[in-house]
Amino acid sequence: MKKHILIPVLLCLFFSSCIERLGTFKGKAGVLVVSGNINNQPGPYTVNLSPTKVFGEGFNYQLVEGAIVRILSDDGEEISLTDRYRGKYTTPEDFVGEVGKSYQLMITLRSGESYESDWTEMKPAIPINTVYYTLEERPILTDADVVVDQSTLVFWLEYNNVKDQRDYFRWSYVEDFKVMSPLAIVVGPETLEDFPGYGIGDAPYKFCYARTFGFEFLKVADDLLTDGQSQKIELTYFPFNRKLDLEYSIEIYQHTVSEKEYNYWDALQTQYNNVGSIFETSNYQIQGNLKSIDDPDELVLGYFGVSAASTKRVFLVKGEIPYEHYYACGGEIPPSWCFDCRSYSTNATIEKPSFWP
Repeated sequence: MKKHILIPVLLCLFFSSCIERLGTFKGKAGVLVVSGNINNQPGPYTVNLSPTKVFGEGFNYQLVEGAIVRILSDDGEEISLTDRYRGKYTTPEDFVGEVGKSYQLMITLRSGESYESDWTEMKPAIPINTVYYTLEERPILTDADVVVDQSTLVFWLEYNNVKDQRDYFRWSYVEDFKVMSPLAIVVGPETLEDFPGYGIGDAPYKFCYARTFGFEFLKVADDLLTDGQSQKIELTYFPFNRKLDLEYSIEIYQHTVSEKEYNYWDALQTQYNNVGSIFETSNYQIQGNLKSIDDPDELVLGYFGVSAASTKRVFLVKGEIPYEHYYACGGEIPPSWCFDCRSYSTNATIEKPSFWP
């Protein structure tokens, strides 16, 4: 039976007449989730579309592939996004948001359903005064679910609120770091046959550059009680690890957001912090700034953010942090990253970033 079931599904991937059979987001198919933002920093920007998972089934990404995704501005500009893969859409490289303009996200799925975000003005960014770090001993929950004191790197940020102006902030960051394959200099291509199954190419690579985003990081604030005052906040921290062994960079973004966007992220932050007790706030679906054009009662989750951002970068070289990483590359079959740094992560590359010293 399974062979006969696969045939019409495969045909639907090639013929648009089958689109209506892919389903919609109403009822059993779940809810559309949208995430993305634009700012005044160089792009490209990404908008992600995803379906919620139906219990007992996998994600049906066909629902969000092949959509028409556009960003409109109040001066008549229209930016078409490119469909990359599994609901990921990106803007052209040369598109950059402009302070003072208002923007709206428009989505039309292959099934014909249409969605839009609220119009949002990009407000001016408020500069970051300084970013610095401290080295501290802090209790850290380990993978073994045991709390132990560990050496940590803590990042701090200072900025000034604009007096007599209500400001709302959200912070994010991007990390880049140099990684090493310690056995790359002693293992040649001819001996890689002794370690089959890694698919690591014809030759080993010793140094690469990897990037991580603070996807789970969420920090927002307003200036209700601090109008016009200088502020110092703890941004993020993490225990010493492999990222700090050679060279490390963190670029911090301070976004000036609308009141509605602040309220959305603040509600998510509260929900995230209140998980774990029956006496705490229960989870609920937080409404963002997106809606269905066809059915105003349809639930749409997520947020399309419009913000200006100021940035600061901290760069650390080997020796600035008292840490020496131990590379576990012993045994009969060491991990693939011991020979080829490209195996460290999916985005590890031998190409040095343009901003690297």
